[in-house]
Amino acid sequence: HQRYDWEDNHHIMLVYGLWASEWPHSEKSVHPTPPAFFGVQPVLIVRDVAATVHFYREKLGFDVDFVFGDPPEHAGLARSDWSSDTAYLQVTKAPGDTKIRPQGWLYFMVDAKIDELHQVYKDNGVKILNSPQNYPWGMREFSILDLNGYELKFGTRASFA
Repeated sequence: HQRYDWEDNHHIMLVYGLWASEWPHSEKSVHPTPPAFFGVQPVLIVRDVAATVHFYREKLGFDVDFVFGDPPEHAGLARSDWSSDTAYLQVTKAPGDTKIRPQGWLYFMVDAKIDELHQVYKDNGVKILNSPQNYPWGMREFSILDLNGYELKFGTRASFA
């Protein structure tokens, strides 16, 4: 099942293929296949892993993949409905008196229901930095702040919103 950002309905898609190295007489068939990348999972340094997991689960709608330690020292979180697209992140306890200095932001691509997502977060008492708006670069975006000071941006193509 696949869901496209610009459509409400899902599609069932079957994809068949070969690796380039499997194709007869391919230039790549004589070369080994390089290591594949499957995604990226940012790891945020936090003071309180349990409180952060609670915030992401209860306020932002993430699922908890795992929690390690008692009390928790590390956790994995994911946000997905049923499509193959999933946003992953991990949180880990800051060692000792390490200062947490959030820099940059996490950018989450979402579907056309960005205004609904914004309203859910607003209703959940999440600190909203800016409401959804269209930008000249063709995206509709809004930003929030998590309980650790990390900025999270959510965006979709402006033409889909």
